[in-house]
Amino acid sequence: QAFTRRNGTIYCLFDGLPDFPDGLKISALRRAELFHTYLSTDICILTHLYQNTLFELFVENCKLKRLSQATYMNMYDAFQGINRNRLPPAPVDIPSYFGKRRVIPVPGKPDYVITNTGKAGTLYLVVDPKNKKLRAIEHMDKKGRRFQRDFYDTYGFLSRSDFLDIATEKIKYSTFHRADATKSIAIREEYDTTKDKQTLKKMQLIDVSGRVYAEFTNYRDAIAYWMSLITQDQQKTFIVFGDNREEYLHLFKEARVPGKYENCILLQIIHNNTIGVEYLMNGDDDYLTLPTGELYNFLYDLNVRCDEIITLTNRQKAHLAERYGLNNLSVVAHAFPKEDLPETVHPATYDPYMVIHVGRLADQKCHEQAIEAFKRVVRVLPQAHLHFYGVGPLGNRLLQRVQQEGLQRNIRFEGFHTNMAEVYDKAACMLVTSVFEGFSLVNLEAISHGCPVVSVDCDYGQAAMIEDGVNGLISPLGDVGALAQNVIRILTDRELRIRLSEGCRPSMEKFSEAVI
Repeated sequence: QAFTRRNGTIYCLFDGLPDFPDGLKISALRRAELFHTYLSTDICILTHLYQNTLFELFVENCKLKRLSQATYMNMYDAFQGINRNRLPPAPVDIPSYFGKRRVIPVPGKPDYVITNTGKAGTLYLVVDPKNKKLRAIEHMDKKGRRFQRDFYDTYGFLSRSDFLDIATEKIKYSTFHRADATKSIAIREEYDTTKDKQTLKKMQLIDVSGRVYAEFTNYRDAIAYWMSLITQDQQKTFIVFGDNREEYLHLFKEARVPGKYENCILLQIIHNNTIGVEYLMNGDDDYLTLPTGELYNFLYDLNVRCDEIITLTNRQKAHLAERYGLNNLSVVAHAFPKEDLPETVHPATYDPYMVIHVGRLADQKCHEQAIEAFKRVVRVLPQAHLHFYGVGPLGNRLLQRVQQEGLQRNIRFEGFHTNMAEVYDKAACMLVTSVFEGFSLVNLEAISHGCPVVSVDCDYGQAAMIEDGVNGLISPLGDVGALAQNVIRILTDRELRIRLSEGCRPSMEKFSEAVI
């Protein structure tokens, strides 16, 4: 109530908002929806990565209808003076826009090429295939080498120019332009081209007269400066959710300075296991002694201010309290939106031999254990078939493993799928073999469709969502034999499968929006 009386605003911090976001972003934004729905408070989504597009497609793909009226603020937009609350102009006719120059359409693409342009032997115009707007211009010399790349904003103005090293095509420096009629430079960034990864050397903020009024050697300081500007109203209260973003940890450390961010409540949400990934992948899980992951130094570093730490499960809260002696821990699980619940579930209508595995093809998900377990399933049930849904860096390696095991007829790679609802409705069960998790949303997605989950008991989240014998079956982490046996039980015992399916929807009540 006090927060509302002071015209409080909730800031949710992100790096960027891609058109197709990952589960962590979706879950964080769903939480923001709950604040907006149940507290009727202002929500502001903050991002700091350069992004020259609108957020409509992102909101649409997230199905975040209740956040359509939220405020979206970007650090580069703020420094460039861009107001994204107005409607963008209609696309221009590109050949007419470039006047007398010979604009040649690229066959099979919406793009164009302009030749004989002086120093630039060729200009390649990249056009958005959906809205037909100019997105970028590639400048190439007469030998076909790129030396400059211009990016155009959704609003039609030149937003950013990258100047490249001709030999390596690495970016030497970039300029970011104002959205007003002056098109003057608002930001200039220089990069270290000696390293494999693009690294910032210097970031300068420039006023309309050309004077540098702020300079940074890393993005952390730039973010902290921006946050100090947007939270300077001492008559308001701001709740700031960090969501373990590395770039924002510096902000939370700076907040320890007396007089800074005194009108802010700083919270961190822990979305995953806090032990270093390299140890978890080696099969170690001693939460009391193993090193803490670098993103979670706020658990023990007294120089980092954190007013409240939110975990997603009671088990993780207990582990953190025991190890670090913390008394500012709360548990708030992810809520499952009521609009995502299917109207009806049919426990007896399914493919009795279809097993699915949903997740990115990455080490954390331990697909090789799923393959090993399913090899044992096929020995008993040759007609059984496992479908991997997801993409990732391990695709080729996993395919080779399946071929080596001679399981090509039983294990299939489905890639990215746009309609997982029909998959959950059809599958006999979903298999989860992750080495570690935080609170994997695919569990709730499967359960909402009456699809039982066969999972290992990894930290964290699986035991919180999967009730053994109620909506799925759980086996000890690393026990491939028990995992395979649980799959066989569901595929061969129809009554068990139907009973588990019927237990799915009631088990989701504790994750409803009203309860959370």
